[in-house]
Amino acid sequence: MATAARELIESRLTGTSLAAFVSQRRRAGVGWRRLADEINEITGYPVSHQTLTRWFPNAPQRKELRPEPHRFKSHNSIAS
Repeated sequence: MATAARELIESRLTGTSLAAFVSQRRRAGVGWRRLADEINEITGYPVSHQTLTRWFPNAPQRKELRPEPHRFKSHNSIAS
């Protein structure tokens, strides 16, 4: 059974469910705190990151964001 807060958030998200939104953003590398901020910005309803983790315990793991490898050779690989 969904809480009143979750139903309110669901009603204010247009074109997607809250579960789909959370899943898509987690796969994109967004952390729980930023996700809570985004939901607040979109819906105008504050929700904490802890609440989101309770509502979605099986959400995808956050994709690790890794920097791109440096495109220049290191000094050690230059022949003398």
